[in-house]
Amino acid sequence: MVRLEDLSRTDWNEIQLRPKEQGGSEKIPISALNCNLPNSISDDIESLLSIRFANTSGRIIGFRGSDGLFNVVYIDISLSVYRH
Repeated sequence: MVRLEDLSRTDWNEIQLRPKEQGGSEKIPISALNCNLPNSISDDIESLLSIRFANTSGRIIGFRGSDGLFNVVYIDISLSVYRH
């Protein structure tokens, strides 16, 4: 939970500049997903962002909306949502 707290206090510029291993983001193309997108995700979304939140075993996967907020689509603790 400490990592999630840290992320919640970090601005997007810093998250984008950090290495993915240190709480940065990684862009994941929709074609790399191993599961279907929820129906609520519009067709104009071409990729999602993956952010590590629990050492190396947890990812929050989602996208930034037009309002600048991060919309969580998946919480992946088994590293099975996309090809690594």
